[in-house]
Amino acid sequence: MYYELSNDYDELFCLISLGEIIAAFVDFRFDETMPNAMRDLCKVYRHGSYQIRIGVRGLQYGGLEEFNKEDGDEKKLFIGQCKVLNLEWIKNKIQQVNEAD
Repeated sequence: MYYELSNDYDELFCLISLGEIIAAFVDFRFDETMPNAMRDLCKVYRHGSYQIRIGVRGLQYGGLEEFNKEDGDEKKLFIGQCKVLNLEWIKNKIQQVNEAD
């Protein structure tokens, strides 16, 4: 089996706006002195307007809060967060590879 990673953030915003909880990978550093980013699995979900979480195990790597309303459009801000984190989300469709191929 394999899964497809996507960086189509418009589609991701649409899915979480419909109530989906999406698995994704993000890059992170403990501090800026780390030469290479580490990769972590996380979940992306939306509680409501300007209430988006990107995180796992109590760590929030990104997201939006109510106070971000004054910063601009929710979707644009969310996409900006995704780009900074180099977020790639797992498409819901899991496909099996035929072993004869």
